[in-house]
Amino acid sequence: MQTTSRKMPIRLIGGNAKFRSFLERFAQVEVFASLDALLETDVPAETLCVLMPCYDVGQRFMPEPGLNALYRLLEWKRRGVRFYVEALPVQNYLAREVFSTFTLGKECHFNQECLLYNNNILQSSKLYYIPSMLHANRPRKVLMEGGDFLGVSAPVREPTRRYPVLIDDLEGCVVATMNLHACKALFMRPYARWRNLLCTLWSNLTQTERTHVEQAFDQTWPRPFTISKGTDAATALQSAVAWHRRCGLMPKPDGTSGILEMFLSADYSPRQNYRTDAILMSAALFAGMGVYAQDQSLLETARSMADFLLDRRIQDASGFLRWYDHSPVIYANDSARHGLALLYLWRMTGIRRYRECAERLAEACISWLGERGLYSGCFSLEDGVGGEVSRTPVFYGEMAAFLLCYGTAEAKKAVLRFAELVDLDSTAMGHSKPDALSRAILLFASLHVLGKTDCAPRLKQLLDYYESLQEPCGGFREDDIFQRTSAVEAAVASGNGRDRIGDQLYCNNYLFATLGLLRRSSLPTELSAQVERLYQGVRRYLLHIQIQSQDARFDGAWMRAYDMDLREYHGIAHDADWGPYCLMTGWVMGYIPLTLLEDLGGPAFFQQCQ
Repeated sequence: MQTTSRKMPIRLIGGNAKFRSFLERFAQVEVFASLDALLETDVPAETLCVLMPCYDVGQRFMPEPGLNALYRLLEWKRRGVRFYVEALPVQNYLAREVFSTFTLGKECHFNQECLLYNNNILQSSKLYYIPSMLHANRPRKVLMEGGDFLGVSAPVREPTRRYPVLIDDLEGCVVATMNLHACKALFMRPYARWRNLLCTLWSNLTQTERTHVEQAFDQTWPRPFTISKGTDAATALQSAVAWHRRCGLMPKPDGTSGILEMFLSADYSPRQNYRTDAILMSAALFAGMGVYAQDQSLLETARSMADFLLDRRIQDASGFLRWYDHSPVIYANDSARHGLALLYLWRMTGIRRYRECAERLAEACISWLGERGLYSGCFSLEDGVGGEVSRTPVFYGEMAAFLLCYGTAEAKKAVLRFAELVDLDSTAMGHSKPDALSRAILLFASLHVLGKTDCAPRLKQLLDYYESLQEPCGGFREDDIFQRTSAVEAAVASGNGRDRIGDQLYCNNYLFATLGLLRRSSLPTELSAQVERLYQGVRRYLLHIQIQSQDARFDGAWMRAYDMDLREYHGIAHDADWGPYCLMTGWVMGYIPLTLLEDLGGPAFFQQCQ
């Protein structure tokens, strides 16, 4: 379509302040309070009438026009007036003549559905749509569809349902059957594709030079956060520690009320519960940073956070620490994380309570082992220890590190059994092969540090695998996704070379920490050089993608999923629990800064205590 420097005349109903500001930057906009007020005027041909709900007052959909209004709109359309109409129910045949769609049902909320525009997937969190069909036997072009598309970029499978959400009837009317312009920049995921969609749409609708529309978009909906694109480790560490106090997850900045688990992926609201490993790992970070910086206030905060949790009697009489303080569920990997953090807190503070809690936990974990020397993976305290053993490495990497840090002969014997029995090909637990094997490499790294040098071939095998996944930016991409039926937990990538998504919750965080451990061990020269290459690469990647923002929820943090092609945080949003945009204490905001701390000469997290 030809563009012009003349500002397109627009008659506008509804929208919101941001959208009006956007249009006014490149078009001549006249705003009307209602459709009736607009219909009382004389609208010249080639005017663009934009009809939307009044989003500023909470309206999600427009009221359907009456017959007289529809006759007037049809007459305008026939003499050359053009329309962009958004979120308008069409339930009679005259309206169908004007808008070329027909409403099939009541409004629906996008959940795990996506948008498909130019065969690229966009996510539509917090928006609504009206199920609609197209006018039969009329020319039209579907510009965008909605549906349960699965993929990071293009769909990797056929959806079970799809429906039009943006239609050009090729007669002067473009209709969105969803509240498209109610989207906020924070939820334009991925931002680059939303920018392309809206700039293309309004450049074509208003016949305006694309660069002018892009400038207007950038001024109206600037990115809510950016990545650092490279910073030094000391700055990154300080920012990560400061994030904990500033972000809003700590009810009290002195740590006396602990810290909440995370900001949820769907809407960045705090998850209102206390998770054991999240609190203990956060306390460990404050303690390590306090020792390194000789900052007593950080040490006091660490003690307050840990004591807050333990004073809630989180540790059962059996010795296990509950997953959440209200839950009887015990997981092997989470239990090990509890123990690692407690031992680290003891080393940093000298407070015997933490050591004793870790000892009781270690003995409980050893007693949990079955005759074959493996765990069931998880159980409920209400039912007692039991269940069929699991050979998946997810349960054994951190457990090996914990028991070796605990350091008794019985603990070391248990870890040696893990190496013999764990199945590296198991898909019973985890989201992807890089997720599962990130714990396997920690297992064999821990064994190597113990002195079991015959682990070198296994380590080499795992290091070679991750080297095949490491991108030029240094991050490890997802690969070989374990497809599951659960609607709660899912991978954030398509895998198998179809995209380049780095997972900071289940892969890059663990690898960074494990490679840091291996750097301190005695390895053959070739293996040592490989470890150093991998370590420096992922370190560079993590320093590059740390978030910078005026919003305290994000500044200094890392999210779960990063798209190395789009160079922004983005991934498949089918994980309803720990989705691609979660900001997770402990797992992400614990392991990554704790490893940076060690890199700077601070105390090591994985260190034998005996």
